[in-house]
Amino acid sequence: MEGLWPVAIKVLRQVMVQNVREKLIKRLQSEVIAWHRLCHRNVSRLFGMVHLSQSIGMVSPWCEHGTLCNYLEHFPGVNRLRLFAQVASAIAYLHTFRPTIVYGDL
Repeated sequence: MEGLWPVAIKVLRQVMVQNVREKLIKRLQSEVIAWHRLCHRNVSRLFGMVHLSQSIGMVSPWCEHGTLCNYLEHFPGVNRLRLFAQVASAIAYLHTFRPTIVYGDL
């Protein structure tokens, strides 16, 4: 992908002090490995990682309307059944992985 793209950065909230740094990096590493394996049109991609002064973050595409609830507020007439089917398709895809992928942000 070339060019400029708006992105979101998911930052781990723990402060990067030396005594928790290794645990934080291991936690992030397992999440990054799992996320990087995913390839589905309804699952956000992982572009990469960023090292900040006090933390680490994961870089993904920016979702202009934020959450699904925000999207529905902006587009109240949208086909909700179609959106539900897209979410269900993504969840079904995530359930095909072994070891199991634990997801939080849908």
